[in-house]
Amino acid sequence: MGITENILFYRARLVELFCLSIFIVSLPSFEAPKNIFYVTYIVVWVFNRLVFSQSRFSWSLWDLLFFIWVLSGFLVAAISNQGLNEWDGSLDLLRYISVGWLVYRSQYNHRVLTALLVLILGSTFFGAIYSFYLLDGKYFNLYSVGHINHSAIYYAIISGLALSLGVSFWKNFNWVQRVSVFFGVSIFFYFVIQTESRGSILPLFLIFTPLFALALKYLYKNLLTYLILFTVIMFSIAYANDLPVVKKLGKIYDSGIINMSSRARSINSGLLIWRAYPISGVGLENLGDFMTKEKLKNIANNFGLPFSEQKYYVGPHAHNIYANTLAERGIIGFTPLFLILIYWLFLLAKDRPSKEKSLHEVAAWGGALSAFCAVTIGGLFNTTLHHEHGSLAILLLGIWLASRNYTKTTK
Repeated sequence: MGITENILFYRARLVELFCLSIFIVSLPSFEAPKNIFYVTYIVVWVFNRLVFSQSRFSWSLWDLLFFIWVLSGFLVAAISNQGLNEWDGSLDLLRYISVGWLVYRSQYNHRVLTALLVLILGSTFFGAIYSFYLLDGKYFNLYSVGHINHSAIYYAIISGLALSLGVSFWKNFNWVQRVSVFFGVSIFFYFVIQTESRGSILPLFLIFTPLFALALKYLYKNLLTYLILFTVIMFSIAYANDLPVVKKLGKIYDSGIINMSSRARSINSGLLIWRAYPISGVGLENLGDFMTKEKLKNIANNFGLPFSEQKYYVGPHAHNIYANTLAERGIIGFTPLFLILIYWLFLLAKDRPSKEKSLHEVAAWGGALSAFCAVTIGGLFNTTLHHEHGSLAILLLGIWLASRNYTKTTK
């Protein structure tokens, strides 16, 4: 490219990053800008690749997995054909997959990718303040994310990302920056505790934190000790302030059991519906129309099963990503999700942090690990990977994959 073409390419890339940045800022807080800049980013991204790309398109395994995943949503909509929300649901699947997929293919450098991670943190902190203002400071819901359980998933992912960025670049910070990092991470962890969501607290404190510490032990020998101490401090603050999560844990201690009755009933309902619609499910976003007492009873009777509200839950979804996916998308939709999660876990283990990796890639790895833990472990207790927290999880996956690609091309 000549000088003029280089300038045009540079400006086009700036517009592309601007659109992505506004999408990220809007994701937890603003509905209309989020949708507008999602579409704008895709249009600008495609235009830039068609006009300025000098390299041939190479199809990777991740491209194939993302493509099959997106395609499965539209196949489910076409086959299930309930005439309800299945096409809208397939578009939601496309929305949260596509942004992460395009970032993966973006060829952004490490500094840009790390800047996106920082922007994700900043947008969530701003979103929390904005939501407190709109909701009179009484609730911890992120305004555009909605229900407190959905916000809890979002906060859990963000807390892991904050810890990853803070620890990865810790040795490059001065004492003011380190104090800021400590308080920033503490605030996000506190938000998670305030949401009372066991499905978010468990993967964050008991799965992500020790895994992250063990993986990054090469950076700081005493990291695991510090993080355990930090976790104890956070739970001590929760206990001292008698936060609702403490009362929940107290009930579990007094009874000696974890009350999973409603979750188990939800899973039973999801699996019962999947049994009736094994291939394509009932269609994305349609599960609430089938998890009614009348329809569940009819399905149970068709299979010669007794129906009881003590066994089956009537509600909007299955509160479990695996049962929910099977019920809504059947084997067609569950298979690509399963393959994605398995390959995601394989690469996290294979490309875990080492002294040879840059701090940028290590930070991105921690963000992808946080998203994976929230999706897979938190998904046992709630329906993860949809709407805003789905977009966030796949965006963090895309940023890490892009960081891996950039490392390979610069070696």
